[in-house]
Amino acid sequence: FCWSLHGQTVPGKEYRVHLDIKEGLPEEDHSSIAKQDHLSTMEAKVNKLKQDMKRVQKEQKYFRNREQRFRKTSDSTNFRAQWFSVIQIVGMFLVTALHLSYLRHYFIKKKIV
Repeated sequence: FCWSLHGQTVPGKEYRVHLDIKEGLPEEDHSSIAKQDHLSTMEAKVNKLKQDMKRVQKEQKYFRNREQRFRKTSDSTNFRAQWFSVIQIVGMFLVTALHLSYLRHYFIKKKIV
């Protein structure tokens, strides 16, 4: 977050900011909802359980989708790393072959071999 103070400011004066952050779902008063809808306490509890189950199912679906995305990313990264290693090995063999070829021609040219 970026905070700034607009308007008149007094140099040397200290400002305090209080943040009250709440997390989670707001608590609902199910007994008052039951009275408004003319439900029994048991029906109100059942409705609360239904809402809780829907929330849990929604979270499970979210985390399942996240896991699938993570799995795809991991597989893709693993695949690329494997091919990069293969390309490095092939490159090392090519450089070695070129070195050997060069040295062979060099020694033949100098009539050392």
